[in-house]
Amino acid sequence: MNSLHPFAGTPSCPAPAIGLTVKLDRDIDRQRPCHNNLAVIHAGKPPHAGELRCATCGAHPGWASRTMLDFINETARRFGAPAQLLIWRQQQETPMAFDVAAGQGGGTAP
Repeated sequence: MNSLHPFAGTPSCPAPAIGLTVKLDRDIDRQRPCHNNLAVIHAGKPPHAGELRCATCGAHPGWASRTMLDFINETARRFGAPAQLLIWRQQQETPMAFDVAAGQGGGTAP
């Protein structure tokens, strides 16, 4: 093991997320779909926690974050394996502080 590499010896993605099939519904998947936009989660290559692969042709549509895989794993640990197909959507960035200040009318945005 290389002690200089920050991810050396770290498991990339524990089960049950590995092998799970998810439906991709991100902007890029709508613009350039790959077959039916179903992807299988595979173990990632550092620094990525997981890798997404098209369930039909094996093409690489993206990487899976540690946060997302931890969420899937913790949910499966608490409630069991998902009974329905999970839908993988992109994270929406919203300026929360600005929305709250504007909505209350008590503050001004910088």
